[in-house]
Amino acid sequence: MAELTQSRIPVILNPKARSEAARSTAEQVAGFSCQVEIHETGAPLDAKRIARELAEADFPLIVAAGGDGTINEVVSGITAAQQASHGEIQPTLGVLPFGTMNVFARELGIPRNDPPAAWAVIQSGLTAEIDLWLANDTPFIQMAGVGLDAEIIRQTTWKSKKFFGPFSYLLTGLRMVGQARPKLRIEIPGHDEPLNGSTVVIGNGCLYGGSLPFFPGASNRDGRLDILLFRELNTWVLLQLGLAVASNERCRSRRVVYERAEEFTVTSVGASEAPFEVDGEYVGQTPISFRKAGRPLRVAVPADPAPRSLPELAEQHFSS
Repeated sequence: MAELTQSRIPVILNPKARSEAARSTAEQVAGFSCQVEIHETGAPLDAKRIARELAEADFPLIVAAGGDGTINEVVSGITAAQQASHGEIQPTLGVLPFGTMNVFARELGIPRNDPPAAWAVIQSGLTAEIDLWLANDTPFIQMAGVGLDAEIIRQTTWKSKKFFGPFSYLLTGLRMVGQARPKLRIEIPGHDEPLNGSTVVIGNGCLYGGSLPFFPGASNRDGRLDILLFRELNTWVLLQLGLAVASNERCRSRRVVYERAEEFTVTSVGASEAPFEVDGEYVGQTPISFRKAGRPLRVAVPADPAPRSLPELAEQHFSS
């Protein structure tokens, strides 16, 4: 079986819609190599099922072609295969970013607007082991959120993302300004007192929501998650956060708390539960337990990463 799989490169492709653009994307990917074997998804969780079957069939390389949601499903399938095999299965994940935000690709410095360049990264053979996490039983590799950002993701429609791209989330957020939110509590082992707030975002790396470095100095290889808790979220706090992000620094507002932890829980205070998301996809509601998934994930990475955040892009622009 291993010899047969060596000659084929499975690409799990989310075409999003049966359109001419989708067919063009599939043809472009198929044209990268005669070894490419396209697996198109047609329904939610298809990518997870296909990825698990491919991993269990001993494919050494599995490529996810789509956005962060597609990548998360592929990672979930690989993780399920690893858990069933007690860690014996360890394929490499390749990433072809075709989504709206492509946060994970940005984090790794994978070219986002140049599919042939992203394919060259996969073919180079250079890999890195990335921390893999669980929110309850759902794997994630880049980010998670509880509260407002998860509610924004839940209420932002596919049609809105299609027409407005990344701005669709901003438009949804503006509609939700002033709405009451459930209060949250974070409990970290070893901390005497819990942390309380209204919204929490979690990063396995520095980027969140695109090219925004919410977690300066964070790493997806240090065995810890970075936590950003908003004790209160209002226009002034968002302005302070925006200024901090633009300068690649931590926000110094007293209404903002930063922590790092290997494991922690998030619960709601009161009768209402709060929504949560991972890798940009709505998952469910509190309570949530965040912990390591076990073995790290092997991912194809570039030798010379592209600029990933707004400060890096600005620095590249003005230095040239």
